[in-house]
Amino acid sequence: MARISYDERWLQGKILIWMNEIIKKHNLLFEAVEQEVKISTPKGLRRYPDLVVWYKKPDKIACLIELKVPTIDVYSDDLVNDALQKAALAGIPFFATWNLNKLVLWETFKPGTSLLDRRLKHWDVVDVKLPVDVEKPEIERAIKAFILEFLTELASFYERKLPRPEVYVLPKLYPDEIMVLRLRSAVDALYIPVSLYILKKKEEDPDFLSKVAEWFVNQGWIFSDSEEDYDRLARQTVYLLINKLLFYNVLRSRFRLELIDVSGITTGEELKKRLQKYFNTGIRLGYGIIFAADFLETIPIPDEAVDELKRLIGELNKYDFSEIGYDIIGKVFEKLIPKIERHKLGQYFTRTDVVDLILGFTVKHPDTKVLDPACGSGTFLVRAYQRKRYLAEKLYKEGKYDRAYKPHGELINELWGVDVAKFPAHLSEINLVIRNLEALENRPNIACRDFFEIQPGTRTLLYKLAYKIPGIHREELEVEFPADFDIVVTNPPYTRQEEMEHIFIEKYKERLRELVKRAHGIDVGKRSGIYTYFFYHGGSFAKEGGRVGLVTSNSWLDVDFGKYLQEYFLKNFKIIAIIESKVERWFEDADIITAITILEKCGDKKARDENIVKFVQLKVPLRQLIPEIESGKAEKEKIRWESIDKLVKLIEKTEEYYEDDKIRIFPKKQAELWDEGYDDEKDKYIGAKWGKYIRAPEIFFKILKRGQQLLIPLGRVVRVRRGYTTGADEFFYLTEEEIKKWRIELEFWTHIDEETGKCVPNYVIKSPRDSRTITIDPSKLKHRVLIIDKNKEQLRGTNVLKYILYGEEKGYHRRPTCRSRKRWYDLGVITPAPILFPRRFWDRFIAFYNPYGVLENDTLFGIIPFKLEYVKPLCAYLNSTIAALIIELFGRSGLGQGVLDTDVWMIEKLPIVNPEELLNDRNIASILENVFEEIKERGVTSIFDEILGQRIKKKDLERTDIESLKESVKLDSVNRCRLKLDEVFFDVLELTQEERLEVYRAIVDLVASRIKRAASVRAKKKKGDVDPEAIAESIVKRASVVSIKRFPEDYLSREPESFMLELKALKTEDVVMGSDLDGFYVKTGGRELYRGWDQFIAEYIYYSILCGKNQVRVPADEKLTIEAVSSFKKDLNRLKDEINRLVEITVPDAKIREEVRRIALRKMFDRLRS
Repeated sequence: MARISYDERWLQGKILIWMNEIIKKHNLLFEAVEQEVKISTPKGLRRYPDLVVWYKKPDKIACLIELKVPTIDVYSDDLVNDALQKAALAGIPFFATWNLNKLVLWETFKPGTSLLDRRLKHWDVVDVKLPVDVEKPEIERAIKAFILEFLTELASFYERKLPRPEVYVLPKLYPDEIMVLRLRSAVDALYIPVSLYILKKKEEDPDFLSKVAEWFVNQGWIFSDSEEDYDRLARQTVYLLINKLLFYNVLRSRFRLELIDVSGITTGEELKKRLQKYFNTGIRLGYGIIFAADFLETIPIPDEAVDELKRLIGELNKYDFSEIGYDIIGKVFEKLIPKIERHKLGQYFTRTDVVDLILGFTVKHPDTKVLDPACGSGTFLVRAYQRKRYLAEKLYKEGKYDRAYKPHGELINELWGVDVAKFPAHLSEINLVIRNLEALENRPNIACRDFFEIQPGTRTLLYKLAYKIPGIHREELEVEFPADFDIVVTNPPYTRQEEMEHIFIEKYKERLRELVKRAHGIDVGKRSGIYTYFFYHGGSFAKEGGRVGLVTSNSWLDVDFGKYLQEYFLKNFKIIAIIESKVERWFEDADIITAITILEKCGDKKARDENIVKFVQLKVPLRQLIPEIESGKAEKEKIRWESIDKLVKLIEKTEEYYEDDKIRIFPKKQAELWDEGYDDEKDKYIGAKWGKYIRAPEIFFKILKRGQQLLIPLGRVVRVRRGYTTGADEFFYLTEEEIKKWRIELEFWTHIDEETGKCVPNYVIKSPRDSRTITIDPSKLKHRVLIIDKNKEQLRGTNVLKYILYGEEKGYHRRPTCRSRKRWYDLGVITPAPILFPRRFWDRFIAFYNPYGVLENDTLFGIIPFKLEYVKPLCAYLNSTIAALIIELFGRSGLGQGVLDTDVWMIEKLPIVNPEELLNDRNIASILENVFEEIKERGVTSIFDEILGQRIKKKDLERTDIESLKESVKLDSVNRCRLKLDEVFFDVLELTQEERLEVYRAIVDLVASRIKRAASVRAKKKKGDVDPEAIAESIVKRASVVSIKRFPEDYLSREPESFMLELKALKTEDVVMGSDLDGFYVKTGGRELYRGWDQFIAEYIYYSILCGKNQVRVPADEKLTIEAVSSFKKDLNRLKDEINRLVEITVPDAKIREEVRRIALRKMFDRLRS
């Protein structure tokens, strides 16, 4: 059978038809477009352009078009020169080079100009890999729309060209821009054959696919086995190769190395070997981070890419880089990867204003030695280089430094970086080298290693070679890592992927915990984020008096695991400053809120205790405090650093509370932080919530001061517990209709009320949304909770046992939470809590009064006062606006999604008005009793509704000026019931009218700012960044190496002699097997096919239909049935285990992992059916 080929000629024919249709439909200037019109040379040679656009036949052609496939570079010298020659021979004023994805329009006759200066316009058209992609409807539409635009512009150029020659659209290109344009275009052409090769290779080689998946996870990315993933891999591979070619040519011009000779090479394998020979020279010269191979370099060069690469190498060979100027080549490296693509390639650049602020606090002298232990592409190191240069000049003028200029060699030797991933380490080295390409003998100290494998003061391998290179010995790749850095600064990799909680990381974190224990004697909590270990280990590299500056998640300020970090800081450092922004997210791609932490290593306890810690809140974006950088403008750089120094000085020198319209600084003595977090009874540091010192308004501290004799931690008068964490809500929480269906006995879903002696359902509140009012009304609750406190032996003969067995069929007993219980189905008996308190808040603050003994889910906490008379005063207080303000400050907003999260220990520490004091004052007690009776049945709504008297939708906050919103609060707009309750506590704390207004304004400000800050990021996030369906599909495909056969035929040990049962299934898609009081059943499409008490027969029918059988015949021989079912289940469980294994190693994010596992199992059954 003939093979259909969608080649270049087919493509040209397709485009030709579309262009003529558009010319005719829109009555454009041109007559027609034709293919391969003959052009004769003076020597009788014939040339045939791909397409020509006729202005008037037979002698006026407006434009010649060379239309190629996407793998041909539109800026290739060969292609452009060929098109130019054809156009010049035929007297055609314009020509175009087009590879579907990009079209460049050129002017033919422009004497005295370079080729690229004849470029009139560049269009990015579509993004396809193959000619046949134009058949896709969306691509066809895009190309046709572009053809109309192109021909319209061409007509405009052509009409202007005839009467009056003039310069057109694009400005003259600088040399670096010319080279960047050429190299970027080469990447766009070369990545296509590489991506197609990878796609083909992974289909043929499962081992290769596993390596790709492992590489993705090691980068902290989710591998979905999608085309986009392979494009990402291919583009990074091509960028690495082009960077190497470019850098080799830099070395060639500096050290007189030989030209790269690729003549005579026809295959990708030959080309790869030849190039590595030249790259090994770069390794011998000390640039192994740039030239050494890792997984990316194991990807072969496809044969289809050889010609294009050879053309590029030939063009680069023409350049003498020393004559072009090393400053120009440096700009080429800087600009090569477009900003829009850096994110796709895993380059997460830390914002330079954040970096420079940290360096302003830490780098105070030109000779400081700097370490970035997670350097990425080198932003901290490059900016430290610039700052040290600035400081040399500044301090020299002040007479504090002996020279005005600090040499490149010294600067490079004082900058050290580490990154575990090859690509960022490679870029980091290049970004430092290009500061001065004339001084290539000064090699940056960049290690491509796991930072936690490096110990201070020990010899360390900078990188690993993929294979032996003649003349290179291990000791040459080693360096002694200093133990006395003046500065340790970094942005740990949490911003690149929010806490990669998969199995590898769990084991990895265990190793890090051991590392910290050995080095510092600290038992770090298991829940500590990865970023915290950069503080511990990074601090080991700082010398006495050295400074440490990190931008990390702010969660350590307020979460339980933060106590370990707080104690480590307090015992080893002066805490200089902790800085947060109130108005912006410094990392838009991360679902977290960040803080800058500045520390100074200090072994003197007295000095540490006397240190004043600055808690800083920035009230405006950083760009309003720090002027923008303008590349290459030294004066602007100087102004920028002067502004930073001024800001740093303000923060460091302020020793009393300071606030203006841009910044708020709250000083706190370090010894007081220790005292606050130290528990005398437990004789250990238990931590405190430091976030309040950054975020809390002044009124909060006034309340604390006024209430010194009245306020106590809630945990002193109550026990706080978390509600039921069932692990299977759908099993344990049932409606009464569901209970009746199963005929579950009363004792398991009801209890005897001690006061009335009546049987009362086990009401459960699953969410704070289930109750609109403060008092929970059980009659409005939908669910009851099962409490089964007996073993199966005791349950024999009951319906609840049948329900338990049904739950086991569904696999609930295998879920982690259920599995951890002695009896998976036994939640245990708990006493109802008189007060229920939400675990998470958005904009509604409520504490529930629970006189009817409703039980709570884990979305709420149960609060059990030690004395019954405390219930109403405490519930009243927890519903007050003062309590809402304190909750807002004590909760955890660092998740970044706008939700305020709390935990048991946080609630226990909430400052409350001592209920004993309230009850001892008869007048206050009486007023409070009356007010509580009045408000306990009221519905509580949004804090905005209750204080401003207006409903504000969450999305509206994105456009709202928070300061104006805050100022709009008036006492007479506050909900009457809320105000009445609040006034009781305002009076107790003796707040003035103005201070009461401050409370309301503060809570509106805090809640609105929290939600707005999160909403701004959610709005920018792209939908569909992660496709669980696609990931699951990939996993099922990869898991298919675990064989599973056809059921039942391949699992029957012999042909059955007779059959006991024959069934016909109309549908196989929605088969369900289960059990109830009347035995086991199998249903399809809602129709019951089988019911009986034999589980193996039910499973035989179920698995047969699941595997796509419409006709099911059950063997009369029971032994055959049992053997077939047992063998199939064994294979099925192996396949499930393999899917679980692949999910664990492929998906770093725990939440996405669970969704992928569920979809993958569903898809697996879909495959069995087909």
